[in-house]
Amino acid sequence: MELKAEEEEVGGVQPVSIQAFASSSTLHGLAHIFSYERLSLKRALWALCFLGSLAVLLCVCTERVQYYFHYHHVTKLDEVAASQLTFPAVTLCNLNEFRFSQVSKNDLYHAGELLALLNNRWEVPTHPGCQTLCQGASSLSHHTAHTTLPSSPPNLPLTAKRSGYEIPDTQMADEKQLEILQDKANFRSFKPKPFNMREFYDRAGHDIRDMLLSCHFRGEVCSAEDFK
Repeated sequence: MELKAEEEEVGGVQPVSIQAFASSSTLHGLAHIFSYERLSLKRALWALCFLGSLAVLLCVCTERVQYYFHYHHVTKLDEVAASQLTFPAVTLCNLNEFRFSQVSKNDLYHAGELLALLNNRWEVPTHPGCQTLCQGASSLSHHTAHTTLPSSPPNLPLTAKRSGYEIPDTQMADEKQLEILQDKANFRSFKPKPFNMREFYDRAGHDIRDMLLSCHFRGEVCSAEDFK
């Protein structure tokens, strides 16, 4: 008897009907669609309105998601008319720091290694009939106006002397420029003069008058004198 009573209690628990759920739901219109009344025109109209609103909601959400993944952007540009404009600061850079045509023999003698145009050679006598050639480096500084060369390179005996210069990478140079460089690099019976790095920069550097072909600013012609 007790077992039968327990089965009746378990079987007596009934699920909540959809009408009861709809009547207690806060979703607008759901209580009118699933009401306890029999099917009527009112319930049909509420069902159509509910389904139509749900369809519109899904369409709008889908369209907004697609619009977001297109990553549209808006660029706003405000144009301001100015009666006076400051002349712009223009920087013109050349791949070659110096003009090869302005490099003199004296420049090559003092700064040939700095320009990567020459390699200095030093000769160290060992015993009669035998000489050794080795690479040496002359000390040059960008920050000093006057440049002096040591009488002999570091780590070499005082008997070492400069025997000449070598032109590196001759196979990569232009034939005409190579001939000019070979002529300027011939320092036999050449007496070097004092070398000034600042004067070399001013003379061998690029000149705006040679680089500027045409310039117009606000309808007026500008020249190299307008660039400092």
